[in-house]
Amino acid sequence: MAMGFAGPAAAQGQPANAPSAGTLSALAQRIDLGVMPTVSRAEAGGREIVLIFPVAVSAADIATLQRAAGTGLIEGVSIGQDAVRLRLSRPGLAQLEAQGRGATLSIQPAGRGGASWPERRLALAEAEAALRTGDPAAARATIAPLLAAAPSDTALIERMAAIEAASGRSRAALAMYERALGLDPGASSLLEARSSLSAQQGPFLRNEAFGVAAPGGERIASYQLAAGMPFSDGWRVDIRSEFRHGSARNLRQSGRDASGSFSGEAVRGEVGVQRHWERAGTTRLAVLGGPRAAGASLQQTLRLGAVDLTANFDYNRPYWDTMMSFAGNAVRDQAVLGSSFRLGQQIVVQAGGGYVRYGVPGASNVTQGPALALAISWMAPERWMIVDGWQLRAGYRLTAEYLPAVANGRTPNGHMLPLLDVRRREVHGVEGVLEGPVGPAQITLLGGYAIDRYGGAGPLGLFRVANRQEGRFAYGLDASVGPSLAENARAVWRLGGFLAWRLGA
Repeated sequence: MAMGFAGPAAAQGQPANAPSAGTLSALAQRIDLGVMPTVSRAEAGGREIVLIFPVAVSAADIATLQRAAGTGLIEGVSIGQDAVRLRLSRPGLAQLEAQGRGATLSIQPAGRGGASWPERRLALAEAEAALRTGDPAAARATIAPLLAAAPSDTALIERMAAIEAASGRSRAALAMYERALGLDPGASSLLEARSSLSAQQGPFLRNEAFGVAAPGGERIASYQLAAGMPFSDGWRVDIRSEFRHGSARNLRQSGRDASGSFSGEAVRGEVGVQRHWERAGTTRLAVLGGPRAAGASLQQTLRLGAVDLTANFDYNRPYWDTMMSFAGNAVRDQAVLGSSFRLGQQIVVQAGGGYVRYGVPGASNVTQGPALALAISWMAPERWMIVDGWQLRAGYRLTAEYLPAVANGRTPNGHMLPLLDVRRREVHGVEGVLEGPVGPAQITLLGGYAIDRYGGAGPLGLFRVANRQEGRFAYGLDASVGPSLAENARAVWRLGGFLAWRLGA
């Protein structure tokens, strides 16, 4: 690459090493920089310019460069600690003028050279930003050319490993970590990252159990077993099963007492295949098995910049959230779309809606209607926290289903009970969550209150402890109280826990 600085006299003509005027693409916007930078290189056919500053980029220069990005001639600005990348709206040679300095800088594209440390640091920051917005392809395009020019740079290799992991290509990511460890065998951060990725991406086995106690003498106990393993880069298969036992007495049937008591056991299962796509999207397709009929499920997530989109479709999914629905062998069909996006640094909004249908396979009596969900959470700034590593967030949550009728189901001993105790529910809840590390454990505390517009209210509470280790063994235990949609906002107590083993090498 050829470049040259011209003083006041030389600036009136072409620098000696500049091409003809016909190949120049001048920047009409004059960029006023407080400190004269040097230019490291031009890339992408002359569309990208990397400026290296002798000192840290000042806040005034950042504002100037960001304003320049809105002129149409500069379509993108990336700012690092001491380097700036400008992306021009037109390819070709660029002429950049520094106002008040009496100098003109001309840049001629040429072959890539080795990147300086400020350039590499800028590229690492750009790649990190691309990963945060769910665009590993852009992050890879930023790091790959620098890594080709500096194949022994462990910082670039480690970042590329993170990019491959975010793309669902665990084998390529592990190969990158091995490459970095070959250059720096004693790097504890590399060893920890490789071990964590190997454990997370490998086969796993998980056991979970919980018990629920609700008003009216309703008791439910559940034992769940799940296992999964990868069978190709980006592809996983998992198997889940649940055994549930329930009993109830003196249940309320739409405001009336249902005489007698009953109990039952059942098993349901699920076999799914999941694919992680390049742009942080995930597709999961599963076959469902229940006491009455087989079903299917399709889940799709897609990240578009700062917005996460989700779609969930279920057919004949066993619906066991209450003893009524469990005893009646109820199923639920649903088609739900949702999104999640961030407003600023502290606020996250989740919104979704769709259609749900409850019923019993082989029976004509069903209930169906629209469903809505909304959650808004605010996270307190880190400077507010007295203890490092802890987080505080507060939020509002709405869960609603508007059903015009009640679907009935028959218990094993002949009782006719509604699958849902109310036809409509609109539960509004406010909650606060405090979580953070205590020794080797992660603690979560939640408190709040929920009110159903159509009747009922109840407290929200949760205490959860789980280990923070990302190795082979994981555990968790939680105790909670909260409203149940099935019977207004009654208080339902739950105690549960899990044990999980990662089987990766």
